[in-house]
Amino acid sequence: MAGMAEHGIEIEAKWRVGARGHAQLRTVLRQLGGTHHETADETNTLFDTATGTLRQNGQVLRLRSIAGGPTILTLKGPATYRDGIKSRDETETAVTDGAALAGILAGLGLEPALEYRKTRETWALGGALVALDTLEFGRFAEIEGSEEQVRRTAALLGLDLAKAIEKGYPALMRAHRARGRAAAEGGE
Repeated sequence: MAGMAEHGIEIEAKWRVGARGHAQLRTVLRQLGGTHHETADETNTLFDTATGTLRQNGQVLRLRSIAGGPTILTLKGPATYRDGIKSRDETETAVTDGAALAGILAGLGLEPALEYRKTRETWALGGALVALDTLEFGRFAEIEGSEEQVRRTAALLGLDLAKAIEKGYPALMRAHRARGRAAAEGGE
């Protein structure tokens, strides 16, 4: 619902799985009775101060525009990691005018610091949300729910929590762009 805010703790784990991994996970999700909710394209824009204050404090302020769907503003607190599972405070709300909100954020001294696009295929399984994400720097699987749901669903899907990655998509996008710049500079 537009305007309804949700506050809670985000609990998730993420793996780099590749195209073959997505196909295998889809098969297992169907076999286990998982329900495919939707596949949607997203544009995620992170806002920060000119000096990167939010990032330095471990916070993320994200404006997510979903093609054919809502625009969602999310504030995430610093993350903690335990046994492959990431936890952090998260508050989010749907907004009716993403461009106007971006203008408000600019008026407060916040500017777009990073943007990345993602195609997210969302499934439900055993109370957990399973996302199969495709970004320009790879394919990933993410499980979100309670800690118990994340652990149980990872085991059912054959995903090893010891191999879960700690870096979020913003850090992975920054690393991807840095590699691209290094390759371009090396080729001159």
